[in-house]
Amino acid sequence: MKSILFIFCFLPSSLLAMTVSDVQKKMRDSAETVQSLQFQYVQELRSLQSAESRVSTGTVFYKKPKWMRIEHSNTENQITITQGKVVYIVTPRFNQVVQQSWDDWFQKNFWSLGLADFSPLLEKAMKEYNWSLLENKEFQGEKMIRIALKNRTDPEGTPAITLWISPSDYLLRKTELVSGSLIWSTTIHAVVRNSDLKESLFQFKVPPNSKVIQIH
Repeated sequence: MKSILFIFCFLPSSLLAMTVSDVQKKMRDSAETVQSLQFQYVQELRSLQSAESRVSTGTVFYKKPKWMRIEHSNTENQITITQGKVVYIVTPRFNQVVQQSWDDWFQKNFWSLGLADFSPLLEKAMKEYNWSLLENKEFQGEKMIRIALKNRTDPEGTPAITLWISPSDYLLRKTELVSGSLIWSTTIHAVVRNSDLKESLFQFKVPPNSKVIQIH
C-alpha cells in the first residue's frame, strides 16, 4: 500500500480530482482564448494484422473563425485551404483543385487532425459523444489527461476514440481511433498559440487551366 501511495504523490492533486465536467470546462475556456493556432502533426494508419503502416505529416495554420491552411508534407505536397465557406484541396503536381463546402468537409474530417479543441468542434464532440476518463499516461514529457469517447446514438457501431489532452493548456496532443483491426492516430507538436498569422496564408484563387472537381 505504501508503494501505491508513493506513486500517486507525484501526480498533481488537480489531476487526481478531475472530472469529465472539469475537463470539458477547461477545454472550452482554453478554446475561447485561442485566436490562432499553428502546429505540426504526424498521422499514422496501421493495422493490427500486419507490421505495415502509412504515415503522413504536415503543418496546420488556424485562425478564428474558420480560416485554415493545411500543408501536407506528402509526395504530392497537397494544400488544404479555406476561409470558412469553401474548402480547396490543391494538388500542384496534377494541376488539380478539389472544391467542397466547409460543412461537408468538416463532417468527413472531424477527427482527422485532432482539431476537436477548436470551439465549434469541441461543442460538437460534447453534444454527440459520451465522455469518460481513462488513466493518465505520459506523452511528450507530460502526464496527459485521456478521454474515451463513444457516439451517443450508436456507441457500438462507431470507432473507439481516445483523446490525449495536455494539462498545461487543455489542447489536444493526440487523437486515436480504433475501428476493427485499424488504428488511426494523430499526434500534434510544436504548438504555437495566438501568433500573428497573415491573412495571405488563407487566401486562394484557382490557378488558370486547373482541373476543378466539385464534391457535393
